[in-house]
Amino acid sequence: METDNQEKEEKKRHLEVMSLLKAVPEETCSTYDSEDSCNAGDCSWCKAGAVADKCHSIENGKRLPPAVFQCSNIDEEVEEEIEGPDDEEMCSTFTDDDDCNAQSDKCSWCKSGAVADKCHSIENAVRLPAAVFACSNLPSARDMFLLRAERMIEESEAMF
Repeated sequence: METDNQEKEEKKRHLEVMSLLKAVPEETCSTYDSEDSCNAGDCSWCKAGAVADKCHSIENGKRLPPAVFQCSNIDEEVEEEIEGPDDEEMCSTFTDDDDCNAQSDKCSWCKSGAVADKCHSIENAVRLPAAVFACSNLPSARDMFLLRAERMIEESEAMF
């Protein structure tokens, strides 16, 4: 029992020190086991119906598909980076695969055994884990590679 309290105190001190840093690493955030401790530690508590709620670094929280995950402490600047109309809002209004797939340039019908089938924007559908979701209208592997490379270049340019 005393060892548990010592470990908790040591963990708490470690997390307090880490929270003073600007970017808290994923390894630190993943040690938080509650929403309150996660958010207090400058991390992002992410909820999804398909998987257990978990604490992530804010950077990783930003990378999770917003159509599936609701993450705290995500800056508004993420929304500002996305230009143009919000396809997810439009796509989510379609309740069957035919209507969704009729918008093949914007929407993707995603099936999963873990959650209900749903229409997502292609932007969000490509971010869903392929091991869990089967989505229509996705770009080819080559095109997805190029899209990811473009995103990485844009993110690195934004840093400088």
